[in-house]
Formats: sequence, C-alpha cells, structure tokens
Amino acid sequence: MAFKLTVPFRCPLEAEIARRSVDQDEPHQLQAVRKEFKVKGSILAVRWTAEDPDLLRVSVSTFLEKLSVVMGNIQRIWPLFPPGLSQERGSGASPRDPS
Repeated sequence: MAFKLTVPFRCPLEAEIARRSVDQDEPHQLQAVRKEFKVKGSILAVRWTAEDPDLLRVSVSTFLEKLSVVMGNIQRIWPLFPPGLSQERGSGASPRDPS
C-alpha cells in the first residue's frame, strides 16, 4: 500500500524546516513503514509505503500530528526571522530521498 501527501508552505525555507522537523524515526513497530521526503520549492512531499494498512494509517496519523505542531511553531517564530531570509535559502531533497 502507498499513500502520498503534498503540503504547500509560504516559502522553501518553511518547507525545509518542516521536513527536518518531521523526518524523524518513529517507534520500532513503525519501521515496517517506509517514508520518503522531498522538498521542491515551497512544497513538502511525503510518500509512505507499507504492507500493513494499520501501520500505514498510524504512521500517517503520527506525521500529521507532528506536522500540526511544527506548522504552529513556524507561524509563531516566523516574525523573528529577518525579512528576505526565505529568499536567500534554496530548497533541496532529503538525504533519505531515493531519487
């Protein structure tokens, strides 16, 4: 089974901050779920693959919970960044990205 999700952000820097924040290993039981992260421009794309639909559901749900916290934190700290910082940073792919 596979599940894909794309999340738009205001700029590439926000997308990369989010990727780094949510691209963490999950508890042992969820290692049967493979996640691939990619940032292209201001879009964070995530693809999950798993044999067990229940493990896939738990992994996606855990990701969405983490993402919600990360997005709230970004919104709270964004005014602290100097203007123009988001344009200075490029985007890139996660080292875990197979492409």
